[in-house]
Amino acid sequence: MVESIDPGSPIKREGSQNSDFDAEKQLKALEELLPVLNAQIKAERAQIEDLKKQGKDVRAALKEEADLAWDEVERVLAQIDEAKDLAGSRKDEISGWKLWYNGLAEIDKTESMKKLEFEVGWRSQEIGEIEKKIASLLESQLAARGRQEAARQKLAAYEAGAFERSVEEDPRLVEVLRERDKLAFKMQK
Repeated sequence: MVESIDPGSPIKREGSQNSDFDAEKQLKALEELLPVLNAQIKAERAQIEDLKKQGKDVRAALKEEADLAWDEVERVLAQIDEAKDLAGSRKDEISGWKLWYNGLAEIDKTESMKKLEFEVGWRSQEIGEIEKKIASLLESQLAARGRQEAARQKLAAYEAGAFERSVEEDPRLVEVLRERDKLAFKMQK
């Protein structure tokens, strides 16, 4: 994954010993981004041409794509919330069992220790499994948000008429090229 570049950030910072290295790193990131962005734009254009050939309303199809991506984000968020709620419930149950155990008379604690260990043990194990599931869902959420943002940007580009221009004139590509050229020029100074 190419790290994002803030076009407004200064390339050379006063007092920074690594400013040349930072500029080189940013230039390299932009160079790596260009073919990826170019391929993405060409794929989007091909999709739009296919939609047109099928006689579909392109804007409606792109909006539906963005809406479906948002629905996926919402679905994953609901699953994350559900898993967090279940983990929270299990933690509360463990606290309850510990309170129960601590409230016992000392003479009863030895006999009740096995019950406490069993009740806390299976809940702790389930919490561990839930936490793994949450980590996986968080990755799914990031991927879904990426798809949703890409679909949203594609719709915005279509509505702005970007697909009516040549690939080289696409504002998303033009902006990256402009930033790359500015950075290369600054590095030459």
